[in-house]
Amino acid sequence: MPTRKLKRTPTTTKRSTPQSVSAPRSDIRQHKKKFRVKVGVGPRDARGTCVVTARIGCYCHQARFNPDNAGSRRRFTAQLAVKVRCEPNKLSGLDALIIKAANRVDAVAAANTPAESDPQILEAAERFLNNPDKFDELCSDFETLGIVGEADLATTVYLVGTSRLLDKPLAAVIQAPSSTGKSFVAEQVVDLMPPDAVVAATAFSSKSLYYTKRGGLKHKLVFLAERQHARARSGSPAANATLALRELLSKGDHLLSCINAVALLQQENREIVDGKIQATVEDYAVAYRLMMPVLRRTLCPVSEKQLDLLRQLVEKSGGQPFTMKQIEEWTGMKRTSINDQLKPLREQGLVQKVETAKRRENTFLISTEDTELSVGIDALVTPARLAELIDA
Repeated sequence: MPTRKLKRTPTTTKRSTPQSVSAPRSDIRQHKKKFRVKVGVGPRDARGTCVVTARIGCYCHQARFNPDNAGSRRRFTAQLAVKVRCEPNKLSGLDALIIKAANRVDAVAAANTPAESDPQILEAAERFLNNPDKFDELCSDFETLGIVGEADLATTVYLVGTSRLLDKPLAAVIQAPSSTGKSFVAEQVVDLMPPDAVVAATAFSSKSLYYTKRGGLKHKLVFLAERQHARARSGSPAANATLALRELLSKGDHLLSCINAVALLQQENREIVDGKIQATVEDYAVAYRLMMPVLRRTLCPVSEKQLDLLRQLVEKSGGQPFTMKQIEEWTGMKRTSINDQLKPLREQGLVQKVETAKRRENTFLISTEDTELSVGIDALVTPARLAELIDA
């Protein structure tokens, strides 16, 4: 029986390529005469050192040293040569690249730093510090920056930045609906602070502040652009991202800190006794004006939405009992939302439930006409009263 001869198909072998970034590359480099090196140099610190980064392909080496030191540059070149598996003499041009990059960074830093000996800058700074109407000048500057109608908010943020120099600095959270410009006001005012005194970030991890070097945030203004966890579930990483900041915000007497910040800003026009700036009634008046809206929201037992509902019920009911159906007609709200807003009002005794002949229908009655609810605010002395007490 004849047998059929099978044809043998030639097999082709593919040349394998290294997949790992740490694979040897000597077979590739031996055909190259030069290496393409990218060098990056960061800003210098107080000791003159900076972070230098060199990248060759997929290899990267980073170290902190003074780029003006020739010995440090040679060690950096040798360490990079070990990583890329080549002789250090093949990276001889790296020394000049580091010097060139460092000179470029120094030139940019010098251009962005105003000369302290500039007589015009010194004269303008001295004129601002000696101006007794400093807050009027600040409001004018805010308008120049494009901040219109938010003078009190901008002034408060400026005082928060000024208070970084105090032992008990201020802290603040700007709350407003989306796309209302709250970030714009904060960013414009924060830009008026010295750049080296601001720690700005778009977001924080849950433990980033805890690992900050001890004393690294002393006399610093920590500016977080947006709170990320407003709708996050409790216990999630996003919900705890700014826990450390919230703990800082919950501590301290903000009214006294605000008075201290105003007095610190006006120190050139204030009396100093035993190294302490003596605050005046004018300083208290500024702090009183800025902090009263905040204190009303803090000390008031109900929210602003609940107060709006209370005002509508007082106006519409005329002191007479009303039903849930009437509330729906007056406000246009759904019954679920009404129950959510009525619960705190009932807990505070502002609205009470009354018994009627129709037990199937809930009936309510307003028990107060004080729709401002200045609970705890009346204990604060007004600036006029404080001046009378001092003169007496």
